[in-house]
Amino acid sequence: MSLASKLRYMSKPPRSSPNGDSTVFPMYSPPPPRKAVSSPEQHDIRARDRRRREGRKQIIWVRVKEILFRVPESFFLNIPLETLRVSPSQGLTADDPICLGGHTVAQFRYILDAFKSYPSLNTRLMTLDQILTIGELSIRYNLAVLMQWFLPVLEDLVLSPATPLRKSSNVVYIRLMQLAMRYKRKDLVASISSKWVSRMHWGELDPLSALLFADMYGLRDLLGHACYVYLMSAEERIRSSEPIDPKERLCPRQLTYIMAGYHSLRTYHRHLRLTPPDITAAPRCKDHTKCIAVWKFRWSAAMSRPCSLPDVDVLGHLVFIEQFLREDTLLKACLTPACKEAALKAVSEKRDMIARQLHHHFDL
Repeated sequence: MSLASKLRYMSKPPRSSPNGDSTVFPMYSPPPPRKAVSSPEQHDIRARDRRRREGRKQIIWVRVKEILFRVPESFFLNIPLETLRVSPSQGLTADDPICLGGHTVAQFRYILDAFKSYPSLNTRLMTLDQILTIGELSIRYNLAVLMQWFLPVLEDLVLSPATPLRKSSNVVYIRLMQLAMRYKRKDLVASISSKWVSRMHWGELDPLSALLFADMYGLRDLLGHACYVYLMSAEERIRSSEPIDPKERLCPRQLTYIMAGYHSLRTYHRHLRLTPPDITAAPRCKDHTKCIAVWKFRWSAAMSRPCSLPDVDVLGHLVFIEQFLREDTLLKACLTPACKEAALKAVSEKRDMIARQLHHHFDL
């Protein structure tokens, strides 16, 4: 009999039996409710939610490599559990910790100590690696307070007159560049790139790391200078028909960049020998035609001087020529001081223009 039918019976008066006896039907009593059975996972979720509502702090067990850490639950506040690929119950006991990877035990200890110590953080007591690790992992784990704390630290590392980039390795340049890009700070990316380019041209840093990094992230200007510096080291091998990259670290596309630059810069050097930069007449120059004639003559003489630099090193040749012309007695005697200064400035500007447009020579 259905529940509705039983309820209708309960609302009617009792009927008499054929022999005159009244038959009383007992009132319907529904079965006692069953005790809800929940899975351990549901229980853990409810317990965790209850603790959050009550403001109690929960410790999450985390394993990095073979080391267990007790981590405040607030560390994972902005990280959906599904991104960590863990179940809601995982991490509640030491027997079933959340396993994290992609960093060393020491690196995780850096970020955990920083999280617990914030806002009492002092970069003077940290190594550069520790500072960069905190910045990197704060982004990875979306730790908003540490990300906010790290941004002015990053600015100081890049823009300060005492920047560590003066003496840092390629690895530090790569880490700082990645951080600047994650924060979408184009000004910091440009500053790091400029310092990286300078140290490559000074011969302090191997251009290969910058070449591979810039090609991966589409940083055209940095890639152009890295290709240029790399070409200077490979020019002799190219002339001797030897492998450009004996250790095979460059892909075919990158090798094409180098060969394109080799042929383009050699052609440009031949053009430069015959075409000195133009100079405008100084206000007090009485015979600018004479100045131009002397300028072209001395330019040709400077370009003909013996130089140990390869022809493809156009930037190096322009530095060499400018130094020669600055000390040239004939140029000093025949040009007005203003015209001579304008001529030397034209050489410098030509070098800067080529440096800005290196990517064209490498077909980037």
